[in-house]
Amino acid sequence: MDTKLNRWVSGALFAVLGAIIAFGPQFFFKPCSGKIQVHNNAGEFVREVPMKCHWTTIVALGIGLAIVAIGVMMFFFDGKQVRKGLSLALAPLGALMVLVASEITPLSIGVCGNTMMECNKNGLAPALMVLGILVFVASLANVYILRKKSEE
Repeated sequence: MDTKLNRWVSGALFAVLGAIIAFGPQFFFKPCSGKIQVHNNAGEFVREVPMKCHWTTIVALGIGLAIVAIGVMMFFFDGKQVRKGLSLALAPLGALMVLVASEITPLSIGVCGNTMMECNKNGLAPALMVLGILVFVASLANVYILRKKSEE
């Protein structure tokens, strides 16, 4: 692949994936709209807080916008080493998106536990995990492609 073509294709791919991660939960795979009521030990109402899936979408917005920013930077930088570094910066962001959307580590926020909740019906966690995996794999593939180009 030509280096200019790689610059445009990879930049556009990451910008689009980042935009879907950032704004997909706002329009397509929405979180729950309700809130959890918090009570003290005496059973008295204290306050209402958003559900877990709300916080997952807030983190997804930040991660997605960071991916968009790096994707846009790929349009402007011509050097293979710089684009290789930008691609390497995207891999942890994709992995972080998977970790945040799942419930397997202390970094995880996840979604609501009840399968009947709106976020689970809309497929919020699977969508964010698949998008995170796509960013991770595409970024490492781009590093491999750029490495092969620099060896030629």
